[in-house]
Amino acid sequence: MTAKNVSQIYSQNRSVLSEALPLDTPFLVSISLVNYCNLACRFCYHSDHEEKRRRGIMPSMLEYSEYVKIIDDCKRFPNKLKALRLSAWGEPLLHPDYIKMLKYANNAEVAGRIEIFTNAVLLTREISDGLIKYGMNKMIISIEALSDEGYYEICGRHIDFPDLIDNLKYLYENKSDTLIMHIKIADMGLRGKDDTERFFQIFGDICDEISVDHIVPIPVESAARAILANMKNENLDKTKGWDKIADRKVCPFIFTSLLIQHDMRVLQCNRDIWCEESLGDVRTQSLSDIWNGDKHTNLCLSHLKQSRYSVEFCRDCSTILYTSNDNIDDCADVILNRYGKNRGL
Repeated sequence: MTAKNVSQIYSQNRSVLSEALPLDTPFLVSISLVNYCNLACRFCYHSDHEEKRRRGIMPSMLEYSEYVKIIDDCKRFPNKLKALRLSAWGEPLLHPDYIKMLKYANNAEVAGRIEIFTNAVLLTREISDGLIKYGMNKMIISIEALSDEGYYEICGRHIDFPDLIDNLKYLYENKSDTLIMHIKIADMGLRGKDDTERFFQIFGDICDEISVDHIVPIPVESAARAILANMKNENLDKTKGWDKIADRKVCPFIFTSLLIQHDMRVLQCNRDIWCEESLGDVRTQSLSDIWNGDKHTNLCLSHLKQSRYSVEFCRDCSTILYTSNDNIDDCADVILNRYGKNRGL
């Protein structure tokens, strides 16, 4: 196996968050190009069809002209983004203009890297050529099972598994060193040690990085109920991700990133899968104004004052207990003082 077996998607050689805050430019901007997926994995909220119907959520996508406005807004921040993520709460390759959008972002030079999260089922040689040509830097590719039958069991969809492998192989063999391919699988898609070894055997020589991930709870109760109902007990029992990293009073995610929904609303949190809490609307506001606006500032201040539990959406969120590598609790007072000086509070 030539791929590096890593436990984290991103390098730990990064900024010390407690020293960097407050940011004049977000580290990460994610754009949700579509709000639907070609798969319905049992551990994902996309499998909660009943909740989607109850909320009146219909498949829709971001218009290209709206996307251009978002990228142009990113150029107006004082610094480059560390990362622009052209994916969020749906399968991005479903968007017919994906390569055109990638090209525009690459030409605009708004970010240190451009990345995508994808299940790669829709990957073709033509799409791969576009990803290579127009500057994709990081691909995080989610494999859900190791056979056609496994995909149907976990994702509720029939796919051509050998074709998926061939398309990933083509991309890997033709890409440059500036594109990093990270292939991962959730542990519930594996059945014991033999499957784990087979996963590394199949994909270990057609990517740069490889990992087995662990399913963890998400903060939305209705989606969590649906996910738990669809997960087999034996898979849930073996999921190591349920072990908490540590308690957190201050959420680091809100200080570093923005997520723009397909309808141009900017979400309060990139864990807001039902898009319930908005910081603003890019149709009528600039991203910079939203980032520096009262809603975002007050949210950050609430956390720095260690009053996360007074924020309704944040109150029951468990995501930071499982997935955050940053702990700024001990520095909250210092950062709060910086916010006061920088923003005249």
